[in-house]
Amino acid sequence: RLWSIQQLCPFADAGLNALGLLGAAGAVDARPILSDGDFYVRLPLCLLTLFYPTRNALLLAHVVNLAAFCAWTPFVWDHQYWGAATEATFVLLSMRSESDFVGAARAQTASLYLVAAFWKLTTSFLDYRTSCATVLVAEALVALPKLLQAVASSAAETIFVAAPALTLVIEFAVGPLLVMSPRLGVLLGLSFHLVVATLPLNYACGFSVNCIVRYGLFMPHHVAAALREAASLGTWTAVHAAAVGIAVIGCRHLHGGIDTHFVACVWLAVVYVRSMLMTLGRERQGGGDAGSTWQQAWDMIDSAWVFCSRHIIVVSKDAMLSQDQRRRLKEIEAEEKAALQQVKAGFSARRVAMGASAPTWLVAAVTGLTLLWGVAPAVLGLQNMSALTMYGNVKHWGGSNHLLVPTGLLHRADGAAGGLGSPPPPPPPPSPS
Repeated sequence: RLWSIQQLCPFADAGLNALGLLGAAGAVDARPILSDGDFYVRLPLCLLTLFYPTRNALLLAHVVNLAAFCAWTPFVWDHQYWGAATEATFVLLSMRSESDFVGAARAQTASLYLVAAFWKLTTSFLDYRTSCATVLVAEALVALPKLLQAVASSAAETIFVAAPALTLVIEFAVGPLLVMSPRLGVLLGLSFHLVVATLPLNYACGFSVNCIVRYGLFMPHHVAAALREAASLGTWTAVHAAAVGIAVIGCRHLHGGIDTHFVACVWLAVVYVRSMLMTLGRERQGGGDAGSTWQQAWDMIDSAWVFCSRHIIVVSKDAMLSQDQRRRLKEIEAEEKAALQQVKAGFSARRVAMGASAPTWLVAAVTGLTLLWGVAPAVLGLQNMSALTMYGNVKHWGGSNHLLVPTGLLHRADGAAGGLGSPPPPPPPPSPS
């Protein structure tokens, strides 16, 4: 259903535009609607999967979406490649279990964030004088209320100098956090993409919606429960309605009209926050998973350390212990083994509940292919505008400005061989006449 909502945003914006309510232009990177087939084929399928999300309907909708994506290429936005990668994974794994797809898609999403951050390791991006991060942060400051603008202006120079490094840290952190501690990862990612949604000029909210929708993969059961609660006509239904109303008012203030992409971002943030509150409530009540991933991992390490250290003591001092002391230490050893197994079982159960139970080989294969696709095309010079190098100020030809890898290798090889990539010959000398 979240995927369907993302697909419906451009259609809703087209309707708002027809009514004169969209504002200046809507999201600058909204998925294009280029033919009648979008209205006659994609729109009915998106509505079908929104209200009746069966496996076959979703499979058909994803296949049609991928076909439309291929037909539109190269006139597509870079975030549509993110979406197409997840959709292709869904189609390829459609005959396997849901947990296989969720686990693979989670690894893929985290890898895409890492690739996007990797391509920002350029001399141009890291220099605040030429970095787009400086411009985007300046836009975000303009969107702040007047009082906060006055506070921020006093430290504007420091903020602008730190903007590239801060952006890099955030993007490198989101992917690993989504895997190791989904709640922290979702909170950090939401904060980042909501800031993007407030930018008055570089309003890339299509990218924000694309990424935020995929956070549902990291808390699938709790997000489903939050959506059911929102539709139950209870207290939280009113909360969701109020969030949508506030989003509409905020969108009119920031962007001069109503934009479905912005409203969807704010509403999805409420859905995810409610999902996190649900997980915390279950843990406090003793149901479900006890503690975060970090706490589970620490408990397992701590139990293993205690067990190993005491086992060493038992072995080394066995000759000096009485029979009663040996029996008591064996009982302690058995208790600690049971506790360690319990912690391991809880850790594994939490991974299964969060959709991370896909086979290791499948996760490794999807991660490897995603990283290869994210890095290799730009290195070879096969892809630039639609590559995962967005906002990285990457120099694709004529040398590389990346700190770690070259770019445009095939262009260089072709130029060295005197092919199309070689520089033009010098002009002939002027005639004496």
